[in-house]
Amino acid sequence: MPGTLGGETDRPAGGGGTLGFLDYSHPVFDEFKDPRNGNFANTRVYRYRRLTPAATDHVVARFDDGSPAMVERRVGAGHVLAWTTTLDRAWTNFPNQHLFVPVMHEALRYLARYEEPAAWHTVGRMFDFAEPVAAAVRAGSVGTAAGAATGLVMSPSGEQFAFGEAGMPAIELAEQGFYSVRRQGSADRRPFVVAVNLDPVESDLSPMAPQEFATSVTGQAAAVVGPGQSLERPDITPVDMERRQSWWWFLFVIGAALLLGEAVLSNRQSKGFSGARASPV
Repeated sequence: MPGTLGGETDRPAGGGGTLGFLDYSHPVFDEFKDPRNGNFANTRVYRYRRLTPAATDHVVARFDDGSPAMVERRVGAGHVLAWTTTLDRAWTNFPNQHLFVPVMHEALRYLARYEEPAAWHTVGRMFDFAEPVAAAVRAGSVGTAAGAATGLVMSPSGEQFAFGEAGMPAIELAEQGFYSVRRQGSADRRPFVVAVNLDPVESDLSPMAPQEFATSVTGQAAAVVGPGQSLERPDITPVDMERRQSWWWFLFVIGAALLLGEAVLSNRQSKGFSGARASPV
């Protein structure tokens, strides 16, 4: 039991007490942190038991006077919740409120650690078939747990996986289709079926930017173009034009060097030719 119970406290004046604090980060009240899902303003408490929580207990809810309304204590692998007023209309009008049933559902779901089974799974994830086997044992569809611990898994392509007394390992759902699990001792009962679909991201029809599409297809970064320009033949900017023509400078330097060399060589040859003509015969 969380904390230590004390005597009763009456709150008849002013129409009863109210809930002054709720820990909306707790799984019991997490669904109600959005005011559109309802509020507890109309909940009235006319009597409750005083409770002194221990240092390790968690106060999930308090009344408007600061007294604990819901206290949690962890016991072993489980949890215990203490509600300090009644769950009928003797001390509170909470059962008359529309949030009473949802809060009870969330509290039981939290205490039982229950998770809604997924209707389908995606290719590539690991699936532990021990969960549906344990559920079948609890439901009594299989006589003993030992009988449920052996059986056969069949993939959509017909490949079979046997599991034994050591327990059912998790297997990778590598194919699209239906995986069936037939347990020993299930006789003619229908096998447990797991539906496996491709990742829905692959069928996403939302528009893709041209640059992103070109990158995904070619594996190279696409040219960045402005609005109204062609992705295949984008408009060439002066900077791009200058970058493409920069190698002409090397040709210009080489051509200038050749012209200078030719001029020097022709001058030398012309001087030698003039000296030969001026010499006496």
